[in-house]
Amino acid sequence: MPPLPVIPDVFRVVLEWNAHGGVSPVNVLHFFADGATSAQVAGVIADHITSDMFSVVGQDFTLDTIAITPLDGSTATTHHSLGVGVAGQATGQAMLNMAACLNFGTTQRGSRGRGRVFLGPITESVNTGENNWDGAQRTDLRNDWAAFITACGTDSPSVVLGVASYAHGDFHIITSLTPDTLLRSCKSRLNQLTR
Repeated sequence: MPPLPVIPDVFRVVLEWNAHGGVSPVNVLHFFADGATSAQVAGVIADHITSDMFSVVGQDFTLDTIAITPLDGSTATTHHSLGVGVAGQATGQAMLNMAACLNFGTTQRGSRGRGRVFLGPITESVNTGENNWDGAQRTDLRNDWAAFITACGTDSPSVVLGVASYAHGDFHIITSLTPDTLLRSCKSRLNQLTR
């Protein structure tokens, strides 16, 4: 992996889910926090992250720790316990290579200003047929993430979720959240099963 870019006051946060069924999911998010430390960023995230944000993730997956790397070019990654019980809520048989996708939009045009998070592995109960998922569930998930973003951004210190462009070395604040109607295949997760 190439070296991480230097983007002042931006933190790379990895949600480290527990392993289950041969899969160890991770989600990578980026936050801007002016003058904050990794521990302060972890504290704000722990105060506001909820299981509702992961309602489509199989209930066998739990999130206990996050790894935070300041994109300052010198500070090492630190691991922080959330201290709260965050877990997937979906019941039924896990679909290990399928995920729901939440798209992040910013005011920056082009791929430089777009991001997404894949939430999964999901379970069969989430798939309403032909790789679709329930509209009400999409709305609830979007609202749960929006509440998290608002709460983190108005806390002290302010911890703002956004999109980091490694190619351009910049960061853009999220202005819109859009869940995909279709569920997505996570090829990299499927490859984990064959290793």
